[in-house]
Amino acid sequence: MNAILDDLFDQIESEKRDLTSMNTMLDKMGEYKPDAISPSLNGDWKLVFVDTAEAIAQVGSALGQLPGSSIVDLFASFNVKGEVAIQEVVRVAGPFPTVRNLLSGTWEYKDKASGFAGDTLSEPRLQCTYTEMVDGRNKKTTIETGFKQKTVQLDVRYVDSDVLVAFIRNEGLQPLRLVFEKELELEKEMGRLLRQNITPGSKVQAGAPVNPIIALAQLAKGEKKPWEFWK
Repeated sequence: MNAILDDLFDQIESEKRDLTSMNTMLDKMGEYKPDAISPSLNGDWKLVFVDTAEAIAQVGSALGQLPGSSIVDLFASFNVKGEVAIQEVVRVAGPFPTVRNLLSGTWEYKDKASGFAGDTLSEPRLQCTYTEMVDGRNKKTTIETGFKQKTVQLDVRYVDSDVLVAFIRNEGLQPLRLVFEKELELEKEMGRLLRQNITPGSKVQAGAPVNPIIALAQLAKGEKKPWEFWK
């Protein structure tokens, strides 16, 4: 397993990746699939590889699919209380700052027998259910105030203290593949990505003095809520 991980991250860090070789390694890692994922899952994770942008849309808000926007980084955080948070760093075309979206909810790890409705596979799944969102305007929306709940099921192919590999089912096609690496300084990294000056004792503040989501909706020629772009 150590040899596979070394080769995989050599490819991730390479200027020219061999996707065929990477997919072979990721599939091979399924032989080491864990029966349980706690406590290895606990902590903050930075997405370091996906084989398609659709994987980012599935695991996050899908706002990167809007015209003029792109998600440049994504972080997932899990804790032992069963809480999950997804933070997206979004770059918006035009005179807008980089902003952050925050999805929050719960996670659980169960197999088909434990009650995942509609799942035809017997493999265990990491199920994340998002119940609220703080968007780039620093505006919080909950289920009670109109947020549309979103659920994503991840097939955890491998996890240890440093690496998390997960697949998402893709309706008869090749699965969507995601590789995360443990992030030990999330607040500092978010501050750097949002171009904020982080000093000891300070806290990263979400949001920006502009309304990027409305601007994106105008670029898309329609007034929509962020979750209206979800499938």
